[in-house]
Amino acid sequence: MKNLKLLLLLLFVGFGCSEEIADTPQINSPITKELTIFFINDQHGELDNFAKIKEIVDKERQTTNVLVACSGDIFSGNPVVDYYPEKGFPIIDVMNEVGFDISVIGNHEFDYGQEILKKRMAQADFEWVCANVDMGTTGIPEPAEYKTIQIDDLKVTFLGLVETNGKQDGIIPSTHPGKVKDFVFKRFENITGSYANIKKQEDSDIFVALTHLGTGSDFRLAQDFPYFDVIIGGHSHAQINEKVNNIPVYQTRGKLRSLGKIKMTIENKEITKLDYTLIDLNAYLAFDADL
Repeated sequence: MKNLKLLLLLLFVGFGCSEEIADTPQINSPITKELTIFFINDQHGELDNFAKIKEIVDKERQTTNVLVACSGDIFSGNPVVDYYPEKGFPIIDVMNEVGFDISVIGNHEFDYGQEILKKRMAQADFEWVCANVDMGTTGIPEPAEYKTIQIDDLKVTFLGLVETNGKQDGIIPSTHPGKVKDFVFKRFENITGSYANIKKQEDSDIFVALTHLGTGSDFRLAQDFPYFDVIIGGHSHAQINEKVNNIPVYQTRGKLRSLGKIKMTIENKEITKLDYTLIDLNAYLAFDADL
């Protein structure tokens, strides 16, 4: 009888301990993710420094997750690109070799006309985004309004926007009006509010505005539409490294003189650490020999 009582006591204590352990809440540590975004803007056909960009990007890819972005105005400015038998072909070819992931459509992407733009967009291995253009009757495939790119366990959503200040009494980009007569454009301020919940819908780690709006409009975007984690801009050919409404806004001058490098740590879909470097490509010596 004494042994039976002892056995029952041990069983009672054992079950009590098991229940207590099961009820103890588990504390989840934040999941830390690392990402580097390289970007350029307003290269206008310049080719010379892409071999340096490839060397920099490939080296970074050995240690962390990397995305490469362009903020528009790929074309117009270098006769090697502008007067090539297939207009614009060389620079898209080189961007493919570097491994660009995404580009917004800039105003000078329309300079060559509809058929050339259609061919160059099809040639690109990277994604095109632009939320405030409708290709209308042109036959050019619609670019994505936004695009989510997954790299390892990271999801990064890019929303594309192009400027529409090319005509005083109209809504077109800064290009020859005849080149865009069959397209339909909208002001960025009239459509950006539609994308307030995209980060949540896409379950993204960060939400990036990839714009070709110009500095003043990027600042207004940050002030009036505070949904973005980062704004990567172009069009002004300015050197921008500002925080507006607590949103980092960047631009790299243009003409392929500089490469922007945004290195960030992300925890629970928030950027907890961010380092920005503007790399002077003209002073950088190493390059990819093959390219």
